[in-house]
Amino acid sequence: MASEKQINLKNIYKQKKTTVKDLRSYFLQECINNNIVKQPQIPEIKKYSLKKKKLLECYYRISKNNYELLFIALDNFSRFKKKVLSSSEKIKNFKVNLIIGGDVIKTSDIDGDGDGDSDGDGDGLFVDIFSKEEFTPEIEINKVEYDDNTGALSSIELYMFLKADHKRVCEKINYPIDNIIVKKKLLDNHNEFEVALQLAGIKNQWDNEINSLLKLYKKKHFPVLLSYDTEKLTFYVNYCGTLLENDNIPFNWKEQLNTIIKTLVATQISHNDMHGFGNFLVHGNILYLIDFGWATETNKYPFKNINDSDLILHTDFIELLDDVCKRSIKERIENNLWIYK
Repeated sequence: MASEKQINLKNIYKQKKTTVKDLRSYFLQECINNNIVKQPQIPEIKKYSLKKKKLLECYYRISKNNYELLFIALDNFSRFKKKVLSSSEKIKNFKVNLIIGGDVIKTSDIDGDGDGDSDGDGDGLFVDIFSKEEFTPEIEINKVEYDDNTGALSSIELYMFLKADHKRVCEKINYPIDNIIVKKKLLDNHNEFEVALQLAGIKNQWDNEINSLLKLYKKKHFPVLLSYDTEKLTFYVNYCGTLLENDNIPFNWKEQLNTIIKTLVATQISHNDMHGFGNFLVHGNILYLIDFGWATETNKYPFKNINDSDLILHTDFIELLDDVCKRSIKERIENNLWIYK
């Protein structure tokens, strides 16, 4: 078998949209076709545009973890099932072509401290911003146009408050949020993903998400639940920023991540899907952990949880996330849950 080979990404660049699923499938298929046994190298990266460089960075992180999955799978099973080339994940794009938070209500303008709770320790009763009992006249929002973000199991839309309503909401919930909010709708696509169907199903994913957000209500580093509709499987949260990347990692990420871990432990939540491709966002130099569809009380599938030891062992956030992913791969295999069917 060859020790080093190169993979040509020209074909995948021609696609209008490139998802994590595309990159994984392309990479693993090339490994199989070319008998590659080491991480493939891409020549002359410097000549590519910034957009392509970011895609390459994403490619290397995904391919590194999936190549390990490929080796472990071949080592543990007599037959390699090509269905490993499929995945339910999709790159989440939260980029909006407008200034977010241009008129943010300041913490000092709100909290007494009653405790309602603008200081982020999470006290205070849940307030549904679309409840007629809470708000008269009703809150109005307008949809914001931005890049499509429909994933395998959910869709995302962005909305903007009217200026007066934005102030009313911040005062009522006693917490400062941006004038942009996020609407998430769960999609009943679980039949396409056998593991998701067996382990969660859309009802469990919904319950996991809402119960977790209620436990974490107004706690720092987590989305603030603003409204939810169980019938429509739709809920609203505050805007939490853009995807975690090398160039927007907060300088004190360890301190922030430590707070996130301690909060999860205190609220008895095991997130189970703490990865860097969409579930960590950054806004105003603050880390946010989102997407609690797989959350339970204990470490379960997909087994991606960060602990205190990870913080001690790592000085690089991206490498930490990659190692957590590698560990989850081994746990999936040990539990015979390594393939998305």
